Amino acid sequence: MCKDKCIRSFTSLTPAKVFKQSKSIPTICVTGPAGSGKTTLICSILNPQLMRVLQIGIGGGKQTVDIPINFICDERVEKENQVALKLCMKQFAAKDVHYNVMQKLADLYNDKDIDNDEWVANLNEKFIETVFEPDDGDYHLKELVPVIDIDNMRNALLPLLEAVDKTEPSFLDQVVEKKKMYPKSSKKPMAEIRRMVFEDIIEGLGDNSTIWQKYYDWLTGIGGIVKDRLIDVLGEVPIKDKIYEFDLEEHGIKTDGERVLQELFNPYKAYSLIIDEITLISRPRKELIELGSEDCPLRFCLKTAMGHNQLEGGKTPIKEALDKALSTIPDSIMLLLDLEERDEALSENCTAIEKKLKEASKLNIPVRIL
Repeated sequence: MCKDKCIRSFTSLTPAKVFKQSKSIPTICVTGPAGSGKTTLICSILNPQLMRVLQIGIGGGKQTVDIPINFICDERVEKENQVALKLCMKQFAAKDVHYNVMQKLADLYNDKDIDNDEWVANLNEKFIETVFEPDDGDYHLKELVPVIDIDNMRNALLPLLEAVDKTEPSFLDQVVEKKKMYPKSSKKPMAEIRRMVFEDIIEGLGDNSTIWQKYYDWLTGIGGIVKDRLIDVLGEVPIKDKIYEFDLEEHGIKTDGERVLQELFNPYKAYSLIIDEITLISRPRKELIELGSEDCPLRFCLKTAMGHNQLEGGKTPIKEALDKALSTIPDSIMLLLDLEERDEALSENCTAIEKKLKEASKLNIPVRIL
């Protein structure tokens, strides 16, 4: 252990230079269900200057963004206010939004209290809110609701409802046939079967259908709005492989770095639909550096797949969490557990962990459980 009076002298590097040398850096993937302490662990590693800007919450409610993040920490970054950012972009995740649109449209179509001539009135702001803010928290588009043209939405979605209503064989006949595919023992809910039939009919329209094309243009237009907002934040179109460097030092006004990072790390923004991964490079917390070796600089990459929410019924998705962690092929995995889970959930977690530990051992990836 290195004490405070220990002289630690290493060549200083800019955060951007650290990133360029990061291929050989040890990587630790931190994973676990909601409430297991991932955010608390991150707070104990990142330096106070960066934490002040990110304002990652601890405790109840939504805490972190739904984007995988690489926190690269290297003590050779001279000052805590120096930070670099790299964004890995992806195509707009239209399928995620499409899935929710189809569910909500199917529910509207199957609502016995709503007649066909009332569809237009029910394709309103309340409807788009349920589409833009799904119950599972898979994405967050609610802040875009005010800029969505309701008439354009109706022009895109109403023809889908009408197409289902006019289909042959009829919707009800197709529901009957679909139900026959599932034995009574499966206890498949009728509402789910109706949703499935609705989606089957829409998919059957084909990509060349004018009805489908109008809807698809509307759907991808949502992605365009999200991209435009990111461009406003960055001040430019995201450039592949570009590293953004910021100085977070306070001068009485919010710096560009603060503004950009606070926007990207806001858990209620929609950037998870267009950003595949965020890499943040900075100096680690002082207390952590003091525990390091005198012979080599403290450097590591903390990979975290944020946003592991609990599944229905409160079951924790340990299997999914470990699958994601293993897919990143880290040097090691740190699995955090919440021991306040119900006994049933803990038992299921232990079973999943036992199976995944065997997979990890084959890949020679050690797993530490906290």
